[in-house]
Amino acid sequence: MDNKHDLVLFGINGSELRAKQITARLREEIPSVRFGEYSSKNFDDGESYFKSNVNVRYADVYVICSLHSDDVDSVNEKLVDLLWFLGSLKDASAHKITAVIPFFGYARQDRKTESRAPIVTKYMAQVLEAVGVSRVLTIDVHSLAAFQNSFRIPVDNLDTTSLFVNHLVESSCRWKLVSQTDEDYFHVLSILKEHGIQVPLVNARRRIVAAIGDLSSCLPALQEVAMVSEDPQYSAELSQENLVVLSPDIGGMGRCGLIQKALSKRLAEIKGKYVEIPLAVFDKRRVNGQVEGSRIIGDVKNKQVLIFDDLIASGTTLVKAADAVTNEGGMVYAAYATHGQFTSPETIAKSSIPKIVVTDTIYQPRKFKGKLSVVSITDFLTEAIKRTHFGGSISSLLEC
Repeated sequence: MDNKHDLVLFGINGSELRAKQITARLREEIPSVRFGEYSSKNFDDGESYFKSNVNVRYADVYVICSLHSDDVDSVNEKLVDLLWFLGSLKDASAHKITAVIPFFGYARQDRKTESRAPIVTKYMAQVLEAVGVSRVLTIDVHSLAAFQNSFRIPVDNLDTTSLFVNHLVESSCRWKLVSQTDEDYFHVLSILKEHGIQVPLVNARRRIVAAIGDLSSCLPALQEVAMVSEDPQYSAELSQENLVVLSPDIGGMGRCGLIQKALSKRLAEIKGKYVEIPLAVFDKRRVNGQVEGSRIIGDVKNKQVLIFDDLIASGTTLVKAADAVTNEGGMVYAAYATHGQFTSPETIAKSSIPKIVVTDTIYQPRKFKGKLSVVSITDFLTEAIKRTHFGGSISSLLEC
């Protein structure tokens, strides 16, 4: 679908680099896309000031800003800055304004937990609509139903199932091949197919191929058209029969069910045999605000356990779930979460969890002694913004 309105992309409060990267990727298909420069300052009394330095009249504008606290700004400061900036774009006659909020702060305050408790997700929706936002795009919001029901404008929630399934498949591949040209990339695929080498994952945009098996028979030919590297951390492929997907609480079972089905399907395509990976759940309870529980509902004995959650805050729930797996004779293969706040990094650092994988919706400066792997959402957001601009399907983007 054609769109005659200019596309202008801003990134504020720590999202400038991501906005530049997305603009560069979009420019390959949309030469007219513009990166939005802006001015900002704080007055002596503490008030903030944000202003676009580019003309946005009749343009479709996207503003990227993750709402979380960091070493520079609190989540409250970022929220106020975002609201004032969005409002100024509306007053500057922007045609449509999409707030791209990879980490949607305050999303856990989505219902009354006690008398007179605030329902902040609802208030967030009201103020975003009030300043003129046309659409909100976010990633793995805490409660999708509460989020969708709070807004009167269109909202899109991008779930990370496909990102994490691809990461799992890639991490179980021994070889990574990167080509410099499209011609070399297709030559690599042809060589691998000719020699019967399994190719579980390809990325045509980046000309990357991940492969399983013995490349000795075709390695010289591959090295002529690609940079071939062996994963130093490779140990063994994931075993369908030995995997369990674990949710750290009952509320995450829906998310884990999607991942379980997608991962079972992908491994079946690779192995040629469908085995449904079982689900399990940590029996989590809160007593006086503290996480308690030591029981796993489901069989994890002698299994490789994959833990999935939307958010790691302090990490207490995750660590207790991992300890419960160990106590019941299982082994945690890795823990996955879309958003990594890590408000108590020592909790994660001291845990027995061997590998933690998060996306970069929140910038990750800490490495936890090599435990942490970060999956980029930049390509994911680029495609979502492109489809939103041209009226394409978001649901097909999320398919594994």
